[in-house]
Amino acid sequence: MGIPNFQSLLLPMLRVAGEGQAQTFAQARARLASEFNLTAAEQEELAPSLRQPLFVTRIAWAALYLQRAGLLRSPDRHHLVISDRGREVLAAPPERIDMPFLEQCSGIAAFGGRHRSCGVCSQLKDREDAFQKGGREEEATYLPAASQNLELVRDVGDSYSRQLQLKRCPQCQTYYLYQTDYEFIVPGTEDWQWLRRLTDAEADEYSAQPVPADVVKPQRPL
Repeated sequence: MGIPNFQSLLLPMLRVAGEGQAQTFAQARARLASEFNLTAAEQEELAPSLRQPLFVTRIAWAALYLQRAGLLRSPDRHHLVISDRGREVLAAPPERIDMPFLEQCSGIAAFGGRHRSCGVCSQLKDREDAFQKGGREEEATYLPAASQNLELVRDVGDSYSRQLQLKRCPQCQTYYLYQTDYEFIVPGTEDWQWLRRLTDAEADEYSAQPVPADVVKPQRPL
């Protein structure tokens, strides 16, 4: 079966939390690992860009989304408690809880739009692009200055001297995909840069999985 993505963990985690007393994250991890028949090696497999197991990372994402949607609450750093709204969902459970389902729940919209109140991300559009051409400096455009505040998370593919990188805002933890490209011409070069804001689900996939070749070197523009 392999390690489930975080959306596949949403309903099982809610069920674990709804079994009675507050569950610790360690208890939830053990129960979910058993439910998905994960081996010890799979439970300890490290995410490529992180220093903790991929399974733990995805559990954390699932718990965070459930809390933001109002289905779980966390009285402290180590415990999960199902909310009244969460119990209502389990009383007539859907076949699957995913992002479209959570978007119907209170709280998820504000979470998805956290960049709007961020001092860095509020200065960036969902997509930004820039272009410079040798000998035509007066026509050059550049990415907004706020983009310089983003932190590099990882390179997401072998693109030779071109760049394809996952970046993150240090203030609100919003993720971005950054790409560069160029062409040699006379009398200089043509250089492009693109920046695209990612959903947390997209960022999770870029963080955890190898990027396919057709994504590593996409056609312009990104």
